[in-house]
Amino acid sequence: MKPDLEHGLRRLREENARLRKRLDRIKELFGRYPAVLDRLRQAEKQLAESEAMFRTLAEQSPSMILISSKEAVVYANDRCEQMLGYSRNDICRPGFDLLALMAPEDREKSRAHLERLAEGEGPSAWECALMTRDGRRLFTQINGRRISFQGEQAILLVVTDITRLKRTEEQLRHILASTPAVHYVCRWDGVRWLPVFISPNLKAVFGHAPEAVLGDGEWWWKHVHPEERERVMANFKDALASGAKRYVHEYRFRKADGEWRWVHDALNIVRDDHGRPREIVGSWLDVSERRAMEEALQRQAMEAEEARQATLLMLEDLNESRARIEEAKRQWEATFDAVTEPVFVHDEEGGILRANRAYAKAAGCKIDACIGRPYWQVFPKQEGPLPSCRRAMEKGKEEREEEEVRTDDGRIWRSHAYALRDARGRPFAVHFMHDETETVQARQALAELSSNLKQLMDRNSEGIIVVDGEGRIQEANPAAIRMLEKDRDELIGSSFFGLPLAEGETEMDFRTSNQGVRRIMLRSAPGRWLGKQATFVWLHDRTEEIAAAEALRASHVKLRSALEGTIQAIATAVEARDPYTAGHQRRVAELAAAIADEMGLDLLVVEGIHLGAQCHDLGKIHIPAEILAKPTRLTKIEYELIKTHPQVGYDILKAVDFPWPVADIAHQHHERLDGSGYPQGLKGDGIRLEARIVAVADVVEAMASHRPYRAGLGMDRALAEIERGRGSIYDADAVDACLRLFRERKWAWR
Repeated sequence: MKPDLEHGLRRLREENARLRKRLDRIKELFGRYPAVLDRLRQAEKQLAESEAMFRTLAEQSPSMILISSKEAVVYANDRCEQMLGYSRNDICRPGFDLLALMAPEDREKSRAHLERLAEGEGPSAWECALMTRDGRRLFTQINGRRISFQGEQAILLVVTDITRLKRTEEQLRHILASTPAVHYVCRWDGVRWLPVFISPNLKAVFGHAPEAVLGDGEWWWKHVHPEERERVMANFKDALASGAKRYVHEYRFRKADGEWRWVHDALNIVRDDHGRPREIVGSWLDVSERRAMEEALQRQAMEAEEARQATLLMLEDLNESRARIEEAKRQWEATFDAVTEPVFVHDEEGGILRANRAYAKAAGCKIDACIGRPYWQVFPKQEGPLPSCRRAMEKGKEEREEEEVRTDDGRIWRSHAYALRDARGRPFAVHFMHDETETVQARQALAELSSNLKQLMDRNSEGIIVVDGEGRIQEANPAAIRMLEKDRDELIGSSFFGLPLAEGETEMDFRTSNQGVRRIMLRSAPGRWLGKQATFVWLHDRTEEIAAAEALRASHVKLRSALEGTIQAIATAVEARDPYTAGHQRRVAELAAAIADEMGLDLLVVEGIHLGAQCHDLGKIHIPAEILAKPTRLTKIEYELIKTHPQVGYDILKAVDFPWPVADIAHQHHERLDGSGYPQGLKGDGIRLEARIVAVADVVEAMASHRPYRAGLGMDRALAEIERGRGSIYDADAVDACLRLFRERKWAWR
């Protein structure tokens, strides 16, 4: 064997040994890559679990929950189907108009709220009537906020049914408007008593507008008759000072038209823990007819005294008195029957003496059939007299006794019993029955809602704190207590540590008890808590996720560096076997990246093209060095062997999970648009864009550079070649970008 050949084989063996070591190093580097993937999969699993937890909470919510994104509903819970009658597919289908669910009169208002939420303003809350599929109208409270859902900005809507509450309010307003008694509430502001509520029937009963009364502490005093004002004021002050909880008095009161009417003023005095009066809840009842009847009776007695003097005058006076009494009786009976709530009068034994139409309706019988029967056998049906009735009769005073009564039909009534005596001193009682069924049910529903909200707060993994208008904490859930490392008693009533309460999101560092630092994201929104203005603050601990993100970024940088080093090592290995083309892959990579950048491709794509071009000739590693360095033209067999290098490079690189199409670039960089390339004969778009760009750069660099078998042809010949094959052999956009680089931008290799 010739010495030169032995020397060449020895060099080839040494080169192969070095390449095996480098390949072993590559395998070692890529062996660490699955661990990074495992951490990524764990993060994806945690995200999926969080989404599953959200869906579980949403499906169990008593409220409707909708998520809208890009003018379409992308999520609706089961409650939407139950309350609206539309299936989830109907609501979440493309083109479904969310505003079509809303009553026509509420659409513009709702559209404005939704547009503000879409623009990032919020959260927002409003009342809106929704139309069900069968045409029913639901009154709802809608709370909305902007969220991120499945990687996109979306709007979360929580819709609560308040139809029953609305109906209760309407019934209460109807009752207050139809009852003959005017109800009012006054509060002590430290200087005077201010009216804060008065029932709307004030206008119908006394002619005064309710809005003129509210907030005017002198209005009541100015309308009491001047002759009785001193007495009324003195008795009122005595009642306040005596510690009494109830006070009843009568006086003359001026109507809006100037007429003086007698009113029966029954007021309940609400006191604080120290016995100081803070609020008065009372009612005015026009008793002018009763007073007139009493005065008539007094006049009758006087006339009867005079009648002893003259029989004819007595008879005339009696007839006149009887007429007045009959008229007063008729008026009283008409008023009695006009009351919309059940009212009845019974004697000492409980026998019904008088009942209005509302009572007969509630009892399910005619009024005449009720008279004389014990009321507990008629309505409300009980085993015997109501305890409140017995107490009132035992006291024998004009004091009210109240009691809750439940009837067999499930209704809940509030009984008000008044014990009185007739003109002969015989005791009797008056009962007013008020239907509180809807009110009690509304209170129960509100209590259940409050309980559910408390459970949501207690079980929420994020901290929730409620801060009042003075910046003091009123409520904190367990997650917030753990996050802030404070006892509940220490938190409640304390100031909010000077943390920002501006609406929106902010982050802060919180020092822990072990001198560590915890990053907390705060989201604040205004609201109401126990009837007062408050701020709700959500606390989200981002410490672990920030640490995980930093670790992931560091790992990504390290992995990217390893991949780039691997590709550089591959390029070096190829060029080490072909000294005549040393630097070819590097120069092709520079030009290909410049062409891709000139084409306006994404930075990540440009990076992938640069790295793929650095090892596009990796397959030449299996070509004998003497063929690569042959100074004369290749034979047909040698050329066919050279043409195998794209396939060999692809077979080597395809096993490596690059984030770029590195293997495809090596496989397709000799393919041509017309199918004349190799090794697969691909055409047109069947060739990857990255490979088409590298092909143009490869041709330009190869023609412009020297080869063992020829001198370099020059840049003009190289550019003329790609210009000749533009659109037929080479990618037109890549050719145009390459020509601009050299002819306009004077680009050159470094």
